[in-house]
Amino acid sequence: QLEAVERELAAIAEEARRLGAPADLAGLAAARGAAEAVVASLTTAAGDHATVTARLGDQRAQAISARDEWAAALAEIAADARAAGLDLPPAPGADIPALDARQKALAALFAERASAEDGTASRAREGAIGAELDQIAAMRERADSERAGLVSTIHAALAGEGVAARGDEPLEELVTRWPPLDAAITLDAEKIERLRAERELARSEAYHAAQASEERARAARIEDADLDVDALRAELAAVEREIRQRELAARLAAETRARVIRHALPETEAYMRAILPTLTMGRYRDVSLTRDDTQGGVDLTIRVWDDIAGRYVRKNLFSGGVRDQASLALRLAFALATLPRGRGATPGFIFLDEPLSAFDAERSRALALALTRGAIAEAFPQVFLISHSQVIDPRDFDYTLRMEDGRAIASTLPTADLAASLWAAEEGARVAAAGES
Repeated sequence: QLEAVERELAAIAEEARRLGAPADLAGLAAARGAAEAVVASLTTAAGDHATVTARLGDQRAQAISARDEWAAALAEIAADARAAGLDLPPAPGADIPALDARQKALAALFAERASAEDGTASRAREGAIGAELDQIAAMRERADSERAGLVSTIHAALAGEGVAARGDEPLEELVTRWPPLDAAITLDAEKIERLRAERELARSEAYHAAQASEERARAARIEDADLDVDALRAELAAVEREIRQRELAARLAAETRARVIRHALPETEAYMRAILPTLTMGRYRDVSLTRDDTQGGVDLTIRVWDDIAGRYVRKNLFSGGVRDQASLALRLAFALATLPRGRGATPGFIFLDEPLSAFDAERSRALALALTRGAIAEAFPQVFLISHSQVIDPRDFDYTLRMEDGRAIASTLPTADLAASLWAAEEGARVAAAGES
């Protein structure tokens, strides 16, 4: 056994010498410790290697992303270049050297195209830019002109209000000089729109007035005449004065008529009650007159007593013939009521023009009786009746005169000798009556 152990030890010593290790146990222990230290150092280095490898992976990913962005930008530039008509080489690979070469090729191509461009296009661009600059200068000139006009307008407007200003002062300074401007500044959109509408309406009215004036001038044939404004104003003043005088006269006449009607109303109603039965052949015997105060007391309302209705009925409810009879009775009664009562002042005749336009034979006969036998005949020595009616009986009147085409074709008037004798007899009777009085 001892020999076997010695042989094993000898083999170990030989192996140790081959490996360069010490042959004793102490030396082996020391070598082992050194080996363990080396292993620990290698383990630490292996951990640091993993960290470095991870960092290198991240940087590689960032580099790939930047490369892709670079490739996309170059592709977009190439597309724009093709759209501009540039001939480009085919797209290279996606590695960094190829992309770098692609960028340099594009830069060279653009430089070549810019240097090869002829002077015509350059001059065209310069001309377009010059035209645009001229347009901008014209716009600036117009703006300056408009501003000068606005400043002049503001200056004139303020001068008209007695405010001294250049017109280009700040708004706050203008408000201090002319306080009403502050109210104009505070106008809201609605007020401004209303003022604009009023301005447009005024312009429209002025336009139509001018058109009407021109039409009147053409109608009067004075469109080209040299008119004397002062003379025309004087003539206008005279016409206006005459109009005022006529209006005053019409108002005075209306007031006088109203007073006469109020004063003569009772007597007119009494005379009408006396005349109406004769005109209506006794059918209507009573009448009532009322004054219409809504018209200033100058209009009368006629109501006739109707035996069938048992009340006074307004005239407009009767037939046309009855209405004409009532109206004629009113006119005759009013003439009698307003006759002057002084000696020698009463008119010697009454004149009736076409009172029979709507009368039939019976009503015409009644009118003849009223004129020749009733109150009218008693108040007027002479009664003149003009009519185109063929229903008048000439025997109801003392004298008749028939006219045709403006000439007398038949007459029962007295001759000149008979008229002189009748006149002398009437004068003698008047003188005798005057002597007895």
